[in-house]
Amino acid sequence: YVALRNERGRLVDTVLRFHEQHGAVIADVAADYRPSDAVNLGSGVLVKYDIHRRRRNEVKIEGVTSPAETDEDVDAFVVNAVMSILQKGAPDEIELTRPLFELGLDSADLLDLNERISGCFGIALE
Repeated sequence: YVALRNERGRLVDTVLRFHEQHGAVIADVAADYRPSDAVNLGSGVLVKYDIHRRRRNEVKIEGVTSPAETDEDVDAFVVNAVMSILQKGAPDEIELTRPLFELGLDSADLLDLNERISGCFGIALE
């Protein structure tokens, strides 16, 4: 699981992806790190930063993979991306005017959404 990557080559786990994107190396799984953590089978993940040479690992924008013809195309993409990120916790319908945090997206999810939009439409978002 720790090494699983998505179609963009990024780590699937949003917390580990955040660390990697900010210059860390996901080094190893530490067995028996937290024995009472049944969900993770007692394991932790060793994340290493080189504080002297740390650089953010930016998403590469390589052109448009899905050109938007209309505002509705963009809206549909964003709604589908948010629902995909939320997966099981996704509401049946998403209002585009509703704040993303109210929908249940956290900061790691926002990084994922940013990458999806950037990759699809070939734009860099701040």
